[in-house]
Amino acid sequence: MQNTRTASNVWKTETSKSSSTCPRCTNKVTYEELREVFKDGSETLMKECLPYINKYFEKYEINTCIRKIHFLGQCYHETGSFMKTIEGTKNDTFWYDPYRGRGFIHLTLRGNYQKFKDDSGYDVVNNPKLVSTNIEIAAMSSGWYW
Repeated sequence: MQNTRTASNVWKTETSKSSSTCPRCTNKVTYEELREVFKDGSETLMKECLPYINKYFEKYEINTCIRKIHFLGQCYHETGSFMKTIEGTKNDTFWYDPYRGRGFIHLTLRGNYQKFKDDSGYDVVNNPKLVSTNIEIAAMSSGWYW
């Protein structure tokens, strides 16, 4: 059982290394890597968001392999493999509308929209659709929430 990999021992191994020992930690994510993770995802959405994902990985310190794959795994789940940037369908209604989940990691509830507005300067409280229709804001809010 010594070679069993768990989230805990991967994290311990990763945090004990210096950042210069793993070239993937400092490399930007490529389209090919996104395509490998999100096999059924929207090619257009992945190509549009890639520069912003890399930009906000740097800004929000998503800068180790385990952080990157965890972040992308959460994006995979919340976007349905990079197929949509909003929770539910047009016909769904939620008690917290219009502050439903939006972005690559869904920003949800008015309080979180307000905090993101305060930090970013984007008025997503009065225009919550920005988080799902503006690719840069979708990436930024996801990194911010992370």
